[in-house]
Amino acid sequence: MQRLVLCALTLTALAGVAVGRVEAVGTSRTVPLHGTLQAAYNPTKCPAGTPMKTEGSLTPCYLVIAHGTITSLGKVVDRRVIMVLHSTTDCPRVKFSIALAVRTKGTVLANASKRCVDLHAETRIIPFTVTGGTGAFASAAGGGTITVKDAGYGFESETWKGSLVLPK
Repeated sequence: MQRLVLCALTLTALAGVAVGRVEAVGTSRTVPLHGTLQAAYNPTKCPAGTPMKTEGSLTPCYLVIAHGTITSLGKVVDRRVIMVLHSTTDCPRVKFSIALAVRTKGTVLANASKRCVDLHAETRIIPFTVTGGTGAFASAAGGGTITVKDAGYGFESETWKGSLVLPK
């Protein structure tokens, strides 16, 4: 009887270790995306596949290069082309892909889009969704918002708030 109980306890312990290993493989960690980037933007050619016109409006595109620090990542650089669809309507849509380069660690990739953006407002909030990345960010997920404040003459300040989910 003692031998049977001992075998049962051993099997239970082994099952617990196996479950623990499975759980450890499937875990992730979340890091905050908080920081401010300074950006410059200039008109540029739109990416291939961008419609020349939407609802009779020309589609303007802007090259944005932003530099700064995100608390959990360190110094970052983001280079993107922003497309403004339906630009002369009451409800323009801003759309862009993000490639947030983090020194030697890799790049966080994300998409951002918002409908009915007031292009003349001093402050605009654009939501983004992390879609993966390269290097340490290959399986990244998460999202947040970028609050853009116009600084005039082709410059803006961006406040990033959100989270980045990374595999352990």
